[in-house]
Amino acid sequence: MKFHSFLKSATSALAVGTAVVAVAGGLAAVPAYAQETSTSVRGTVMSAGTPVAGATIVITHVPSNTTQTVVSGPDGSFVLSGLRAGGPYTVKISAPGYDGASITDVYTALGAP
Repeated sequence: MKFHSFLKSATSALAVGTAVVAVAGGLAAVPAYAQETSTSVRGTVMSAGTPVAGATIVITHVPSNTTQTVVSGPDGSFVLSGLRAGGPYTVKISAPGYDGASITDVYTALGAP
């Protein structure tokens, strides 16, 4: 079975391979005395309209080669927090019984919905 990945951010929309991954960077409003310096990536892994629980999502900040890993929940959702603003990032998705998917040139922005 293949993943069908869909990435949506403030600056791009990409399609790759039959589970759907929607990813959006964003942050909440903070008081004026605080400065937000990191972003989050959130999404849902799906295959043929069905959530894929237990999928592994790895995001790599290409310039520093640092990675974060998370596993999707029962509803296929995931959140990766504390990411550096900017990029590029590479997002890789894998799950037993599915071909992996990879999305490159992902950028995040502070204050992006």
